[in-house]
Order: sequence, then structure tokens, then C-alpha cells
Amino acid sequence: MNVFPENVKFQMLCAALPKPYYGDEACALYHGDARELLPLVPAGTVDLLCTDPPYGVALSDHGSNSIGHSGKRDGGGRGKDHYTVAGDESTELGEWVLDWAARFKLPTAAFASPDKPWPGKWRSRLVWDKGPAVGGGGDTAKCFKRTWELIQVARNGDLRERGEGVLKFWITPAESRYHVCAKPVALMKYLVWQLAPDAGMVLDPFAGSGSTLRGAKDVGCFAVGFELEEKHCRTAAERLTQRVFALPPAEERVLPERFLSEWPAV
Repeated sequence: MNVFPENVKFQMLCAALPKPYYGDEACALYHGDARELLPLVPAGTVDLLCTDPPYGVALSDHGSNSIGHSGKRDGGGRGKDHYTVAGDESTELGEWVLDWAARFKLPTAAFASPDKPWPGKWRSRLVWDKGPAVGGGGDTAKCFKRTWELIQVARNGDLRERGEGVLKFWITPAESRYHVCAKPVALMKYLVWQLAPDAGMVLDPFAGSGSTLRGAKDVGCFAVGFELEEKHCRTAAERLTQRVFALPPAEERVLPERFLSEWPAV
């Protein structure tokens, strides 16, 4: 049984795009460059742009002397390829997409590096508290471990409830084994729930391993994502077909209870 009502915006958007890499009654994922696909998006079909653009910090080099980034001491044998993000050499790609959203006055939530926040006018700046299990920040002998990232929000309507500006959605290293910049599905569910209308249409031009699409689907929204790297498309497609989820250990449950009901197994 299809639990999702027909959504004209979703249908119009999918009709304007090429054949999807993955598609179901609520989500569509496209393998391609956001700069080529975004111009095809019909005006008025998107209710929320929620995304994690490349920060422009050259991640593969940024932490090459830190445990976990060299591939020598992280216990998993990961080389620097795992820490390479397409388009991360500069902020140009992220700024191009966010400028596109601004031109169409789209409500937007965008993750950002505290070192390189996105320019422009933003209504809110949130802190994502990632928890103690992960973090960066440079030389581990001299720098405090940064366990947070920035989320910038613009042009949104009324929130469903006034939440705090520090979002405690902890992540574990296991959750980034398929994508170094993976975001918790519970966090993406919360952002979509707060910022998108009921059964709204959410767009993520940097879909990665699919957290935004999975989160949108879990709260009853429609979602379309673009992803440049085929290996991440495979992971995202697998996550979007999941139906059974497991809760994290009790000590990690620092999230609002309603967003824990469908914690994804990774």
C-alpha cells in the first residue's frame, strides 16, 4: 500500500529530470553533477533545500597527520581516498548551489565549516554537537578537538516548535564508514520536520550516502537528491530501501524520542 499521497511537485520535478538512479513513491536519487541538474528543476517545485555542500577545506589533506585520516592508525585501513570529497578544493561549488537557492528564495538549511561559513544573509546559525566519538581540528597535539559543525538556515517559515540552537545528535565512526561526511538520519529528520511543510518537497543537491532523503521520507516528506559519485549512490539507494531499523545503545540516546523511532542500521 502506498502511504504517501500524490505530490504534484514531486511528479513535476522527476518528470523534468533524467532517469533516476533510484526511485520509489517518495524519493528519487540522480547520479550526476548538481551544476547540470539544478537548471532543470522547475520553479516552484521545491519547498526546502537541505544539504551538506563541500566545505572547501580539502579534507583529504586537512587532517593527514591525525589519527584516522592517514589510513595508518584508524584501525580500519582507510586510505586518503576515503577522506576525499568531490568539489572540496574550494567553496565555489557550494556557493554556486546556495546562490541558486537564494535566487529562487528557497528555504535553505546548509551545513558549513566553522572556518568557512557560507556568505550571504542567514536567519539562524545552529551548532551540530557531533558528540565525543568523532572530531577534527588540526594537530592533535596542539589543537582542541572540534566536535561540532555549523548549520546555516535561511528564508524558512514558522518552526513547528522553537528548539535550541545547539543540536545534540551524536554520531559514531561506524556511521561514516561509507561516507566520511555522513550525517545522522535522526538529525536530518529533525531539520526537515522543523523546516518543511507536511508532505513537502525536499531537495538535496549533495545527497552523499542519502541521510537527507532517508530522513525526509521518514517524516512523510518527498525528496530528490543529486550525487556525483556512483559509490555513494549505491549506498544511498540501499538505505532508501531499508524498512527495519535498530535503536542505538541507551547511552547514546540524547535525541528527542520521536526522532529515534527509525534509527538506521549502518
